[in-house]
Amino acid sequence: MIIDFQAVKRLVSMGDVLALLGWSALQAQKGELRGRCPIHRSKSAKSRSFACNDRGFTCFSCGEHGDQVRLWALCRGLTLYNAAVDLCRELAVSVPELPKRRSPAPPAAQGTEKRNGFNAAVPGDGSPICAESADEEEVDHD
Repeated sequence: MIIDFQAVKRLVSMGDVLALLGWSALQAQKGELRGRCPIHRSKSAKSRSFACNDRGFTCFSCGEHGDQVRLWALCRGLTLYNAAVDLCRELAVSVPELPKRRSPAPPAAQGTEKRNGFNAAVPGDGSPICAESADEEEVDHD
C-alpha cells in the first residue's frame, strides 16, 4: 500500500494529534500554542519550549520539528509510514492510498530494429526489409 501522506495531513489535524497525546497548551498567542514538549517530555511545568500551530510544530529545546504525522511518529517511536496508519486507525478513518503505479509500457517500435546484426526497417505488415537494400537504387548493368 502506498499512503497518500498529503491526504492523511488533511484528514488528521494537529489538534487531533495533540488530543490523542493528552497534550495541553500552557500559553496561546498569535495563533500558536506553547507548552511542554511531548517528545522529550520537558521536566519543568512552566516550560514553553514546544510551539505548534495548524502547519506544524517546533521544540526550541530538543530541536525537533515537523508536521502532525512526524509528531505522532516521534512520540510513539514509529516510522512515518506506521505513524500514518496508526493515526488513521486511532481516529477511525480509512488510510488514504495513492493509486498504484503501472509498470512502464515497452517502448513503441521506432520503425527499425536490430535483427541478426542488420538494421532492418519494419514496414506496417511486419516483414523486414534490409535497410541496406532499401536504400540502394536499381541499376541496370547491361
